[in-house]
Amino acid sequence: MANILIADDDEVMRALFKGIVTKAGHEATICGTSQEAIRIAEEIKPDLIITDIFIPEEGGLKVISHLKEILPGIKIIAISGFDMRQDVDVLELARHGGADETFQKPVHAQILSKTIKLLLEN
Repeated sequence: MANILIADDDEVMRALFKGIVTKAGHEATICGTSQEAIRIAEEIKPDLIITDIFIPEEGGLKVISHLKEILPGIKIIAISGFDMRQDVDVLELARHGGADETFQKPVHAQILSKTIKLLLEN
């Protein structure tokens, strides 16, 4: 059983991700801001983090870069509902910043579950 931190400001998304994580037999901790994500991750040292890119305060990109620096082995999945047709591909920025996997919302539950399993095995 892994400890997974879920950082998303959308209550529905947090509940959805928590359901996927717990159904897979893992423990889920949830939060809604980047500062909470950093504080909680430093405290509990989760095995994996699922973070939205656009969360309040400093945002998911800051969460990724900061946690990869202080917890170098941590696995991170970055998710965004941002329209990729805009000038900036935030998921590409997340990959360059250290995210192990990225997804555009909405994320299919089976794909997310499989990705979590694969990341935790490596």
